[in-house]
Amino acid sequence: MSTIPTSVTERQFEDHIRPYRSTAQRGYVCSISLYKVLNDILYRLHTGCR
Repeated sequence: MSTIPTSVTERQFEDHIRPYRSTAQRGYVCSISLYKVLNDILYRLHTGCR
């Protein structure tokens, strides 16, 4: 069994990851939520890239 999480819930993201993220004061605002971006990164790390 893997000990590395392959996805996180939105609640887990808000509780454990969001407080440690720095926020930009100005500039580009992403249309995709950071929660979804993190899950995509975790998925790619878990499955690998060909």
